[in-house]
Amino acid sequence: MVLCTGLLIGCDKEPIIPEIPVKPPVEEPEEPEEPEEPEEPEKPIEPGELPSTEKIINFNNEFMIVGADNNVWWSGIAYGNGKYVAVGNGTSDSGYITTSTDGENWLPVKTLGMKGWYNIAYGNGKFVVVGSAFDSCAASSIDGENWSELIHFDNEIGFRRIIFGNGKFVVVSRSGIDKGSPIISSTDGMNWTYPVYTGGTYATINDVAYGNGKFVAIGKVNNANFAITSTDGRSWSAPNVIAGSNTVNAIGFGNGKFVVGTMNGEITVSTDGINWSPIKVIQSGMQIMDITHGKGKFIMTGIVFNPVYGGYVSTSVDGENWSEPQQLSNKPLSDICAMP
Repeated sequence: MVLCTGLLIGCDKEPIIPEIPVKPPVEEPEEPEEPEEPEEPEKPIEPGELPSTEKIINFNNEFMIVGADNNVWWSGIAYGNGKYVAVGNGTSDSGYITTSTDGENWLPVKTLGMKGWYNIAYGNGKFVVVGSAFDSCAASSIDGENWSELIHFDNEIGFRRIIFGNGKFVVVSRSGIDKGSPIISSTDGMNWTYPVYTGGTYATINDVAYGNGKFVAIGKVNNANFAITSTDGRSWSAPNVIAGSNTVNAIGFGNGKFVVGTMNGEITVSTDGINWSPIKVIQSGMQIMDITHGKGKFIMTGIVFNPVYGGYVSTSVDGENWSEPQQLSNKPLSDICAMP
């Protein structure tokens, strides 16, 4: 009985089944991410089309004349240090400059600041350029290619023209403000005098010339044309009246006399800048833009609107009797310089 009981107990007991070891999970490696496509580098902004030099014109191997083109107005030209330098302004207020040693082959046009360059002169071994866009400024250069930093002036000084005479540069302004029209001067194109306000309240000055030992500037105030004179470019006379109702716009000196042109094709002449001859019509309707002297003669540029629009030139030996204006361009013409 005892044995049987023991056997029964042994039979009733369930066998111990060893646990099957659990295989630890193995993390599957993540699939590598596809590398991102590299971004294409930004393409450089293409520069705008630079203007051509087609409207820088050699006139009879005597004068260089500049004028408007499709996307630039070549507004000034000067000769010095064996080369010509032409300046202008574009539709985006960019200031353009180019140089040439012969007046025929020009270096690639380059920009100089976001300024509209209006005029240029040469003297004391330097070219000096002036202009304005958001403000008025000047720059200087010995070779016409490497330029100084821009010199900035008050916004009220809207530079118009520059002339060299008596050892200094003189710049006149069209700004008609209540103090008068400002004039500044410099011997080196870097250090400038404070403005002298001339012509009277709201006067505008359009051009300046040097000859017979004095500067003569012309302009308009209260609908009256005037001229002012100075021996040093700093102290200016009271306005002297120039007859006529059409605005005086250009002045040049040569052969012992000053010659002034109007916005309606008229001229007047003076030897002293004080007493002026009666107005004489050269071509009615022609806006005279510039007058200069060289090669024993005067030359003027002008814009004619009717009957054929374009830039015209006329010449004179004595400054009083002028040739019939001839069309030189289908666009306006402006500044002139005599060839050496």
